Amino acid sequence: MLSCDSLPEETCPVMDMDEDQFLRQNSPYTTMRYDDLKHLIHSDGEFVTSLHLKTRSLQELFRSRSVEEIEEQHAAISEKRRQPSQVVCGSELNEAPVQYQVKGLLPHELPVIGIYVDKRICPGFRYKVRYNGRDEELFEGKARTLLSVGMGYGKRLTFEGETKNYNDNYFWSDSDPEGFAFSLDVVSVGDVFVIYNALSEPVGKVTIEAIVGHQEETNQETRTGSVCKTVRVMMTCSVDYYQRHQLLDLHTKDLETVEGEVVVVKHKREKKADITCIKNVNFSRLGECTLQIDQ
Repeated sequence: MLSCDSLPEETCPVMDMDEDQFLRQNSPYTTMRYDDLKHLIHSDGEFVTSLHLKTRSLQELFRSRSVEEIEEQHAAISEKRRQPSQVVCGSELNEAPVQYQVKGLLPHELPVIGIYVDKRICPGFRYKVRYNGRDEELFEGKARTLLSVGMGYGKRLTFEGETKNYNDNYFWSDSDPEGFAFSLDVVSVGDVFVIYNALSEPVGKVTIEAIVGHQEETNQETRTGSVCKTVRVMMTCSVDYYQRHQLLDLHTKDLETVEGEVVVVKHKREKKADITCIKNVNFSRLGECTLQIDQ
């Protein structure tokens, strides 16, 4: 356990302040009591190891982790979450009753192997694809819209190409003995959304700066030919508030990492799925909000 008792006094300036001095310096930023902070500093947990003990500023003391730190943590967590081998069978999809053993998928990945194409893989949605059993990715690791899934035993999976005249972005479901792992990709870096608060008022905009971790499908519904998916996403956004809120000037840009549920729909006769909204997004200044595409 890291505590200020084990450090030289000069490296932990917060602890050599008296209570009045602490409140005068930090009251513009926080309502935390002096004793609360002392308790946190002497406690176990990730908070302690991330403290900047040489600073007297609470803005530095409680700084957000960088995008790189968050991504590294999620990558490590993902490796630990690799699923045990699972058996899939063509009879689940009204195909020949051929069974396959699929190894090493992550929770957000969907299998394609032999004649088997997971029923949640739908044309019109964007996917990243890797060879199962190794980290090598198809299409240079870029997400591409799935255009069609062919018929027969070895199903041809065709993805959107760079040009309309020639397209070599395809492969067959049985062209690799270990199969393929599909990852849904619904939001991208650079996407811009309008923030609507709990009263459905537009209060600002966000630009996605990074996707943290993986985009994981949590639900799928089919309605008269349309397919609606709900996808859990964690993302780091630059937030541009353009209204004043009490005593704070919100016409500033903040960087914040938030989680939300993306509702994305592929309508009948449409070639690509569209984002309806991102719901259940909680911002530190606004509480629960909904994000909608900036028109």
